[in-house]
Amino acid sequence: MSEARMARASLKKTIAYATELLTMIGKDDELEAWIQSKISDMDHHIESIYSYYKFGDDEDNESEDSQGRVIGNDKHYLSMKDNDQSANLRALIGAGISSFKIEGRYKDLPYEIGRAHV
Repeated sequence: MSEARMARASLKKTIAYATELLTMIGKDDELEAWIQSKISDMDHHIESIYSYYKFGDDEDNESEDSQGRVIGNDKHYLSMKDNDQSANLRALIGAGISSFKIEGRYKDLPYEIGRAHV
């Protein structure tokens, strides 16, 4: 089986699981942190693959909005999920926030597994 066929089969399975999970998770359910983290990671990974196929990996690529207007050349646009707030930690703590979600998107699987059990 070719890599593309395996990837397509995996995507179909992912769609089936995601569709079923949508019916299992209620709109106002409180999800455990590890579930939220896994869904966020999945979203990020799928989004990055989608962006690669939609916009390519070409340095001269023009990024377009949903209406086809060019919004930039030779740029890497960060998603709001990549919003680094580390410089604001003291202010956030001062505002009463006592729990922070720190994601390890660019870590390998053994690292992620080790941190998920902490």
